[in-house]
Parts: sequence; C-alpha cells; structure tokens
Amino acid sequence: MSTRSLTLIVLLAAVAAGCAPAAAPTEPAPTEPPTAAPQPTEPPAAEPTAAEVAAGPATFTFVAGETIARFVVDEVLSGNPKTVVGETDAVTGAITLDWSAPTQAALGPIEVDLSGLETDSGFRNRAIREAILQSDKEENRLATFTATEISGLPESVTPGASYELTITGDLTIKGTTRQVSFDAVVTPISEDRIEGTASLAVPYADFGVDIPFLPPQVASVEDIVSLEIDLVAAR
Repeated sequence: MSTRSLTLIVLLAAVAAGCAPAAAPTEPAPTEPPTAAPQPTEPPAAEPTAAEVAAGPATFTFVAGETIARFVVDEVLSGNPKTVVGETDAVTGAITLDWSAPTQAALGPIEVDLSGLETDSGFRNRAIREAILQSDKEENRLATFTATEISGLPESVTPGASYELTITGDLTIKGTTRQVSFDAVVTPISEDRIEGTASLAVPYADFGVDIPFLPPQVASVEDIVSLEIDLVAAR
C-alpha cells in the first residue's frame, strides 16, 4: 500500500472518531431520602374509672319511698307464734363518700318518724302510737341514730361489690339514748347510688319501752326487738 493511501485511511479514521457522538454523561442514581426514626407514640388515654369520675367527697341522700325502717318482734297470738313487722318509709339521712378515700366515709344522723309505723293491725298501730312508743307526742315522734364509728371500711371501692360494716353510735328512742352497734352490708351500685341494709337486736326495755297491756288474744311478746333499715341513697 502506498504511503498516500495509508495517510488517507488514517485521516478518515480520525474524522470518523471526531464525528462520533460523545457518550451521555451518566446521571447519578437517585437516592432514597433517609428514613426518619419512628417517633414514640403516646398510649391511648384510658377511660376514667368510676372512682375518678366521682372523685372528691359526694353526699348521698336517702331516697324517700325506697328507704324503709322496720321493727320485728315475736309474739304468741291466739295460741300461735306470730312475727309482727312494723314499717315506715318516713326516714331521712345521708352518706358522705369519697371514692378515692372510702375509709373516710361518714354517715349523717338518721331520723325515723315513728308515728308512721304500720303493722297488719289497726288496733296494734294505735297501741304503738298511743301507749307503747307514744309517738303521737311530738317529743317521742322521732327515733334518731348518730354514728360515732364505722368499722370495716375498705381501702378501695368497686362498684357492685358489697362490704360488711359495723356501725356504732347513739340511738335515741322515746327520750332514752343508748350506744348500739348495727351490723350492715353496704353496696355502692354506681357513682350515683348506694344501697344497704343494717340490723340490730336489742331489748326494747333498754329504751323505756314497755307494753302496758295485752289484748286477750295475745299471750306474750318477746323481750327482744330487731330494728332494721333497708336504705337507698342517691347523689
């Protein structure tokens, strides 16, 4: 091959190389943004408990018509044993309860209008009002109980649970006051309602109560009377 031909080939190769498109610059691969560290989440707020809803002292007043006071005594009537029950719903009182501090619960004075006691006999009702309790006289109309100590109060309260208590205080009937202790079962139904029962067995003669006469058909009356209350209190 001649030198001229070789030179021409070299020139053509150089021209071809110069006309070739330059390689496109490589774009850097997109990078993912850094993943943010997970932020701690607050736990969902707990629903308030009944105790929290009713926080602070609250007064529960005895519900008229639902709170019942009664006496129960046994007698022999026409030769047969009989249990006599006298009841009244004329009862007033109140309970103070702080659900967060139930050991500080307090029972206010309770008053029972004895003139409203009713049994199954009109004759007996009159005898109770006019002779036995003499509750037709204003000074004897009310029996009162003032609590001085409550034993058995729990450290915490669960709605619907029942608690056995001993409630000691001063009971006044017919002008005579004695210290007595009631056995009670109290159930806080909800933050708005309390139910309970309390009872006491006591010689009625301790309060100056006697039965001055008996109708012919009544042979005897027991010396011990049971005093009971079914209470419903609401705030």
